[in-house]
Amino acid sequence: MAQFNNCAQHNKWNRAEKLAYLRNALDSEAANVLWDYGTEITDSLSGLTKILESRFRGKAISEKHRIELRNRICKRDETLQSLHNDIRRLATLAYPGVQPHTRDVITGDYFLDALGNPDLSLKVRERRPEDLDAALRITLEWEV
Repeated sequence: MAQFNNCAQHNKWNRAEKLAYLRNALDSEAANVLWDYGTEITDSLSGLTKILESRFRGKAISEKHRIELRNRICKRDETLQSLHNDIRRLATLAYPGVQPHTRDVITGDYFLDALGNPDLSLKVRERRPEDLDAALRITLEWEV
């Protein structure tokens, strides 16, 4: 929704244009909302927005992302940068109300746990990275 709102503001869309562009931008699971609800909801910008937020935001969705974050393991042939980016994405979805700096401090541990290499993780922890970016930087140094 953030990207959509940025586009709407930049293009100075009115409510009817916002509704048309939002409906057109929906894909996969989000597009199913158009089929699942009547026109009294999907033909209203506020109604459609509320339904999308209730389905794709909230405690249940945040909890799902927290579980994914806790169980995230580096995939075979995955780069550390890619793992870092995915940890950041999951943390943003898991903890939407937390300040970015605080979230970055917390997610450093998730990143190190996701490495799947306890020895490397311990070496990085010994250097006490202050946040997610520092954990990545130190891990890259050790990897080289």
